[in-house]
Amino acid sequence: MLLNFFVTNTYTLSTFHTHYISTLEPAIARLNKQRKTATIAGFICRIFELYFVTMVVSLFLGFLDMFSSQDGVSDSFFGAIRYFMYFVLTIVVVGLVNSQVKKRLGEIDPKLALNNTRVSVLTLIFSAIAIGGGYLIGTLFLGSEFGLSFMLKWMLAIGSVFVFLGPYFLLKKLEDRFTNHFKETLFSLSLPAIDKTIQYQASSGLTQQQFVNSKLFTYQRIDTFKSRDYFANADKTFEGSFLDVMQIEQTQSNGKSETKYSQLFKGYLFVTDFNKQTQGETYVFPDSARMLFGENTAERINELIHRPALKLAIMEDPVFEKLFAVYSTDAVEARFILSPKLIERITELKQHFYQDIHISFIQNKIYLAISSPDDLFAPGVFTDLHNEANIEKFYERLRWLITFPEQFDLSTRVWR
Repeated sequence: MLLNFFVTNTYTLSTFHTHYISTLEPAIARLNKQRKTATIAGFICRIFELYFVTMVVSLFLGFLDMFSSQDGVSDSFFGAIRYFMYFVLTIVVVGLVNSQVKKRLGEIDPKLALNNTRVSVLTLIFSAIAIGGGYLIGTLFLGSEFGLSFMLKWMLAIGSVFVFLGPYFLLKKLEDRFTNHFKETLFSLSLPAIDKTIQYQASSGLTQQQFVNSKLFTYQRIDTFKSRDYFANADKTFEGSFLDVMQIEQTQSNGKSETKYSQLFKGYLFVTDFNKQTQGETYVFPDSARMLFGENTAERINELIHRPALKLAIMEDPVFEKLFAVYSTDAVEARFILSPKLIERITELKQHFYQDIHISFIQNKIYLAISSPDDLFAPGVFTDLHNEANIEKFYERLRWLITFPEQFDLSTRVWR
């Protein structure tokens, strides 16, 4: 079902149905053959991924078994270490499997990823396969004293992983190609129906300086900046793209230098003109602290996390307050900027995308960042493209992002 923001525009659900039947359905139907190939490729890729996790578990457990069989190792001491490593391994595997289960269910329907029972059951099943299979291979096959037999077994196990990596990346490329073709089809046919002034360029994107200007994320430096899927109107008063931003941290541990990759931001960033005159800076951050620790602790944690120069501004909307924390150099100005209508729209945006949302109001610009580990417009190879509701879901996302200045009522000039 379409959200309230569709009511604010003349483009109705019946109009979308007409657009779907006349324009989208014939073009997307031509992708169905490619989707079937990508579905097979995706299914095999998921098997490969489960196999890779299982082999990592088995190699780890095989190493532990080999080490415990060496002379001079205290059984009691190693036993404690071994069970501790089992515990750590279980936590890591369950966390990895859980994230993948949510991701794959989300590709089919975002609501499925929010079904905790379904996610938990699937996580337990696949975790049991990975850990159980890894235990059997690691202890019964790989676990032995060091020798020729040991070397041959390990060469076979490690070699199988490398052998399967080639087909895995080849099949993964088929998945990615299908996703790119779907996006190009959706964007090229839907943008004229939503806003004829918006142009799309797959290989272009926002600049690193625009990301820096948003001031939404703190970092020491930016080492990797990738930008694609660029949207913009003719006069560039509205721009947006998908960003993948990382920094590389060099740390010292026991005299050794270690390289750590840190994801600064991955998702869509949009920037547009803001017609409320402001003197300070106002930020809307996800209120993860309040959701985890409650009201009292959250305020202190948020003060430590965010910039000292910013002050927490309390909004009067209880639903909004549970989802976001507002910081500003001027609390009065923050309440002026975040009108009840704008707060309602931001809340709807959060409830629609189910992703972390960051917003900054700086000078005459508004920056909207929607975090997304995966592309919001990637249909997933298991998505039924013949289902109008599935296509409508992607159309909704595109329409909301492209028309968010209108939904936020940013064209209305308000004077202090």
